Amino acid sequence: MKQSDFKEMYTLWEKIGPAVNLASINREEKEVIAMIRLNKNSCFVVVENGKIVGTVFGVFNGRRAWMYHLAVDSMYQNKGIGSVLVKKAEKALVKAGATKIRLWVAESNTQVIAFYAKQGYKKIPSTILGKDF
Repeated sequence: MKQSDFKEMYTLWEKIGPAVNLASINREEKEVIAMIRLNKNSCFVVVENGKIVGTVFGVFNGRRAWMYHLAVDSMYQNKGIGSVLVKKAEKALVKAGATKIRLWVAESNTQVIAFYAKQGYKKIPSTILGKDF
C-alpha cells in the first residue's frame, strides 16, 4: 500500500458502504497516511486490472494489533481476496511482535461476522468508547 493509493481506496470504501466512517475525507486521509507510514509492512491493497479492489490496514502499537478497513469490492467478494488480506496482515503483524489482533465491526455491518469467524476470530464481550478531536 502506498500513500498515493488513498483516493482510490476512499472511492472503494464509499462504494461498499457502512464499514468505514466517511464523515471527513480530510481526516481520513491524514489518518491513512499516518497508518501507512507507521505500519508500512502490514498495510495491503489488492489490485485487479489496474484497479484497487481490496484493502486492509494492519496496525501494531507495541501491545496489540488492530485490523482496520478490510474492504473488498462487491464484484470481487467471495473469491478469497478478503481471506488473503487477513492472512497477509496477520502474518506481518505477528512478525512485528503482535500476540493479539483485534478488530471492530460496526453494528450496521454484522453480516461480516461470519466471515471473521471463518478466519478464527471470536466475539469478545466489551464496550468500545471513543473521543474525536
